Amino acid sequence: MTASDNEPAALVTGGSRGIGAAIVERLIRRGIPVINLDRAPPETDNGADFVEVDLTDVDATRDALHEILMERSMIRAEFFAALDSYLDVKPN
Repeated sequence: MTASDNEPAALVTGGSRGIGAAIVERLIRRGIPVINLDRAPPETDNGADFVEVDLTDVDATRDALHEILMERSMIRAEFFAALDSYLDVKPN
């Protein structure tokens, strides 16, 4: 089940394999749209929307989340401000 522009969707990190894939499968079975954020696509189509991103890369993660939100109609300026603040991580 792919997420439409106007309905909420679950974001699952690492949803292509292992425990993440099991979570995606369970959510899809319950009728919940899923967006899978992972470095590699699932080996088989699991019904989720796939977004390729390395979550250890802060800039790539920020960009992926912004892109997901820009494609959906549930955009809130407050979210972007909070996201930017949260992801403003400085490596030691």
